[in-house]
Amino acid sequence: DLITAKEKARKKNWDLGVQKAAFIGLNTTGVEGLLTQSGITPNTTTITKPISTMTGAELKAFCAAVLGVYRANCNYTAWPTHFAVPESDYLGLAAPSSADYPLKSVLQVLQETFQTMTKNLNFQIMPCAYGDAANLGLDLQRYALYNADPESIRMDIPVDYTSTLANTMNNYHFESVAYGQLTGVKAYRPAELVYFQYAPTP
Repeated sequence: DLITAKEKARKKNWDLGVQKAAFIGLNTTGVEGLLTQSGITPNTTTITKPISTMTGAELKAFCAAVLGVYRANCNYTAWPTHFAVPESDYLGLAAPSSADYPLKSVLQVLQETFQTMTKNLNFQIMPCAYGDAANLGLDLQRYALYNADPESIRMDIPVDYTSTLANTMNNYHFESVAYGQLTGVKAYRPAELVYFQYAPTP
């Protein structure tokens, strides 16, 4: 029915707004996202092309360097738990990691590298559509390697989506109000968040 359809549409708008705030923030002062934290100097030398298109030698060099960059950035005080990859690149990670020895995919090689070196079998490599230049709005492909610890980086939703009871003033049209409250993402330990980025080729 119409009332249910309108309620679903409003809830969808809320969910998409929370998602946008979480990754790229909102057009409001101080509401930053995971990929748009101020005060973080991006690394522009470790990833200069999509990981999914790296040669076997390039992938090997990346795996050897990426965690060293992170550890040096945080003065060797923390280990990352998540790696957010632009979705356009993530979708290509199923390709073989080497043309000569196509035994494992690029994703498998990355997963094993991060899990082994961080000693964290729950390490996650995640696709992030907002990391793509078209959605990020910065003409950059941006990757984020971070420690998903509430003491390191955090977003709060003090008041989740709440819809009031629909009522009518004329016994014909029904109205209700919905409300909620959220924050942007705050990097309390910015050294534990590293951006890797490059400008995509036109």
